[in-house]
Amino acid sequence: MGAQQTSRIRRTLVGAVAGLGTLVLLAGCTGEGVAGVSVSPSADAGAAEVSAAPTSITPPATAAEVNPVELAEDFPEAQSVEDVAGATAFATRFLSSYHDIVGEAPALFAALTTADCDFCSGVKDHYEQVASENAELSGGAIEARAVDSKSGLQQDGTWAIEFEVDVEDLVRTSSDGASEVIDDGGPGLATVILIYEDHWRVQYVGAERT
Repeated sequence: MGAQQTSRIRRTLVGAVAGLGTLVLLAGCTGEGVAGVSVSPSADAGAAEVSAAPTSITPPATAAEVNPVELAEDFPEAQSVEDVAGATAFATRFLSSYHDIVGEAPALFAALTTADCDFCSGVKDHYEQVASENAELSGGAIEARAVDSKSGLQQDGTWAIEFEVDVEDLVRTSSDGASEVIDDGGPGLATVILIYEDHWRVQYVGAERT
């Protein structure tokens, strides 16, 4: 799949999985902070410190189907330099486009995420459930603005990027054409934890409303 095809990925079924309410639900947050993760700037280089590790899950079988050349064409930010600017560029695009990619390009989605990303597994499961019901989801687009002072390299070698986000309402349209808002959008904070293994991968996503 080339870059032009990727750009044409439609915002339908999984588009709304990006809704802030669903983002919080899948990430296991309580509204008081990002569950399982504590991020704070360090005294040197503005790095952040993260505690706790995600729970391991079965790795996606499709991850090996995307080779480095295809990855560079479809998601060039994944190949960006391993520094805070590269991490921010990758995480920003991931937040704004993962809801497109997971339904139309599952192999690419698997290549951009890790086996222990519970949020990523939850997004995939949500999409499959909605598709099995012949329903559609729309909206849920995310506008993300990185908070540089709270983003950086972690002591364990991962990278934490914190964002201020604005999220559209999530609308579900059933097979009979009836539509309803199932998650209100709005402003919030999101944290994305990344690792770099030949390219960037998402290990954790958490969010809270503001």
